[in-house]
Order: sequence, then C-alpha cells, then structure tokens
Amino acid sequence: MKTHSLVLSALTLSLLSFTCEASNASELEDSMKTLSPAQSASLMRILNEGSLEELRTLPGVEKVKASTILEARPFEHINELMLLHGFGEKTVYRLVKGAMRQGY
Repeated sequence: MKTHSLVLSALTLSLLSFTCEASNASELEDSMKTLSPAQSASLMRILNEGSLEELRTLPGVEKVKASTILEARPFEHINELMLLHGFGEKTVYRLVKGAMRQGY
C-alpha cells in the first residue's frame, strides 16, 4: 500500500510539472497552502469517506466526477485527483477555493 501511495505521489508531482502552466500550477499550489490544516483534513475526509451525495456538495463535482472519486479512493493528497479522467488543474483549483469559502 505504501509503495502504491509513493508511486501515485511521484506520478502526481510529474503530472503537475508537465501538464500545468507555471502560473496555473503556482496558483493551485498557493491556494492549497492557504487551506488550514483543519480544512485540508476535512476535505480529505470527504474525498476518502464521503458518500456520493456528500461528494456532490464539493464545487465542480457532479455525479460522474463523484462516482470517479468513489472508484479511485483512497487519496493521500488533493493533487491525486488530477490523475483521474475529468479532473484538471481548474477543477482541483475550484474545489480547493470552494472548500475554503464553504469552510470545510
């Protein structure tokens, strides 16, 4: 399980460095840094344990994306979402910004 997580983390970092434009990657990284530890933990709890309906309350996550999240669990970091079909940097950025606004 740890090897799987390390490989996903490495792939996530590679994905970020190759697919994100520098400014967009920087904005996403900066927005993720502004999440408090409690907000980050709450968001990760929803991603890893939330029901389909709870996932759909997240900004930019409709039924298909919520189902994709359910099938791909578990996640160690929010960036891992970008490895999933339909989740690009804009979706993840919107999700993080929405989590901050909604107080997750």
